[in-house]
Amino acid sequence: MIGPVQLMMIGFRGNRIPREVHDVVCSLMRDESCVHVLDMWSVAMRPDRTMRELTDSDLARTWSGTPGRLLSRLITEAGAEAALTSEPTTDDNGLFIAGRIGSLRQQMPAGSGVLILLVEHVWAIPLGGVVNRCHGFPVTDGWVGSTALEHLGLDPGATGPL
Repeated sequence: MIGPVQLMMIGFRGNRIPREVHDVVCSLMRDESCVHVLDMWSVAMRPDRTMRELTDSDLARTWSGTPGRLLSRLITEAGAEAALTSEPTTDDNGLFIAGRIGSLRQQMPAGSGVLILLVEHVWAIPLGGVVNRCHGFPVTDGWVGSTALEHLGLDPGATGPL
């Protein structure tokens, strides 16, 4: 059984993945108790708005597989963009409902890079099984941003229990 899979696109200035981001992603790849990185890929948007793969990134060299093998297929193959950007009506087989994912070319500013991760949420497999057996269904999901957390009196930069 595979857990819910999330596509994450993390933008950064320039054409290098910041060292701190690299270190955390490497840590996630080593410890798969909560998430499993299924694929990673990084690309840069040149000033002339053409894109190039960042094959020289340290992270790509750290990756044990072929970086972007799954993601490039997901993003570029026929029908994939429509599948990524359409809203599903229901999802009986998972916990998360996908949101819209816009075009990578439109979202990236010139002179920037993006690290794209395909992440399986391993922690959710037992929860998903129970929800499915109890005939539960996903209603919605989303990320709560730092501004909303601060409004609630939570410190997004804090570590440890609340």
